[in-house]
Amino acid sequence: MAEYDLTKRMAPFFDLHLIIPLLEFIEPRKIYDDASLVEMHRHVLMKTNMIDSLTETYQGAPIPKELETKRAEVLKERDILKTKVDPVIEILELDDVKELMENTRDRDGNNKILEFLQQNHHFTIDMVDALFKYAKFMYECGNYTAASVSSIQAYILFH
Repeated sequence: MAEYDLTKRMAPFFDLHLIIPLLEFIEPRKIYDDASLVEMHRHVLMKTNMIDSLTETYQGAPIPKELETKRAEVLKERDILKTKVDPVIEILELDDVKELMENTRDRDGNNKILEFLQQNHHFTIDMVDALFKYAKFMYECGNYTAASVSSIQAYILFH
C-alpha cells in the first residue's frame, strides 16, 4: 500500500506545517509501520519550533538534551518577541484605533491609519516589523491562532 501513497512525493513542495496533518491522516491507515511514521514526524517537527509536539513523540523514551536546550531557546525568543509586540498590540486594541481600522477598508484608509498611529500613538514601522516577526514565530511554534491575529493586524495596516 505504501507504494501508492503520494505523501513522500508531495511533501517536499509543502510547508512543514501542512505535512504534519498529512502524517496524522496516514497514521491510522497503517500504510507505514509505527516506527517509521514516528521518525517522519520527528524529522518534520525538528525543523519547526514545535518542540513540545516533538518531545511527545518520545513517549517514555529519554528526551535528547538538545531538545531541552532548543525548547529553552524557543521560549526565550518567544518572550523577547512578546515583549516587543505587547506595546503594539496595546495600541491596536485601543478603542479609537479599532474604530478607525474598522471604518477604513481601502488602501488610502490604511495610509490614514498609519498616519494616525504615528501622530497620536508614536507608532513606528519597526513596530509593524515586530508584529510580523511575532506572527511568523508563533506560526513556527504551531500557535496558528496567535499567528493569524497578528498577521491580520499587520495586513490591515499595510494592505
